[in-house]
Amino acid sequence: MALDGRLRLVNLALVALLVGLVIAFVVISFAVEKPPYDYWLLMNGANLFCFDQAAFRYGLDLHIYYPAPFYTTFCLPYHYAEPLLRWVWMLAPVLLTLWLARGRAAALAYPPLGVLLLIGQSSWLIIPAYIIGARDHMDRRVPWWYGLVMALGVFKPHVALPVWACLAWRWWRRREWAALIAWATGVIVLMLPAFLLRPGWLLEWLPNGRGFEPVNLASVALIPVQLAGMGFAPGPEALAVVWGFCLLVGVAGYTLLRRRRGRLTLYDWALLFFFVSPVLNDYDLVVLLPFVAQRRRRLLLALTAGIVTWLFAMMSGAVSAHARWSMSLLVTLALLALRLWRVDAAHSV
Repeated sequence: MALDGRLRLVNLALVALLVGLVIAFVVISFAVEKPPYDYWLLMNGANLFCFDQAAFRYGLDLHIYYPAPFYTTFCLPYHYAEPLLRWVWMLAPVLLTLWLARGRAAALAYPPLGVLLLIGQSSWLIIPAYIIGARDHMDRRVPWWYGLVMALGVFKPHVALPVWACLAWRWWRRREWAALIAWATGVIVLMLPAFLLRPGWLLEWLPNGRGFEPVNLASVALIPVQLAGMGFAPGPEALAVVWGFCLLVGVAGYTLLRRRRGRLTLYDWALLFFFVSPVLNDYDLVVLLPFVAQRRRRLLLALTAGIVTWLFAMMSGAVSAHARWSMSLLVTLALLALRLWRVDAAHSV
């Protein structure tokens, strides 16, 4: 439904205010010569990978955890055009969100987006893949270049997994060869420079997961992680407990969804995956925007749960110095509850 009258003016004013705050944040980051925290960590890793191989190493000390193709993709823009890269990095997720929400300012209040912008995280790079997944229809041919967009999932494969698995299966069954070939080609193009610069990066990367960060771990994995006081370096027994617990919750959630809804959509799979994934952080939930931003009931519920999250995070941070952004799991919990409740009106939820 289109906005009109005074509501349109209010919406326009809110958009201007929120976008203006992001622009001011970027301007201040240049003025104080201090980029957003995660953005700096990511680009420092990229700079080391391409220009100082001797200093590059995976692990906690340098906070380097990403697959090497991420670093080889962004090292040159960072090295030679950093101001432009920072502007694009910070404004692209805002513009994507407004486009998805058809200009509605409410979507900019989505808390995972706010966290992502505050620290300059990279999960927005996977949003286009989920846009394609949300709009994929069995009766339409797939443009070949969709495959190139899907290839961006190599940057954060643990976030792209649901849409990768779903569309790979669909496109294979429908013989969408052009899109599949473009997908494979895009992955090869992104990965080749990494192997040329550091042939053994894959063997270095796989054993060096980041562990758990309870402050912003936004899934049910938070329960065993919190109870056992785990952190960035859990042992194999602790990992087995966490993954086993999440697997059990995932099976239970899948069983409920199948009984209530029958055939699961990509949206159902994504909700369930993000609700139980032990490697998901709060800002990763921005990839749900293609399923949420244009559905008023979903967006209202996500914002309500998210605002509770923000309030709790800020208040808990005031008393403990560690804000509980991990409470973003309330967003997926609320949206899953809606999928289980509103079965008779699937088109509206």
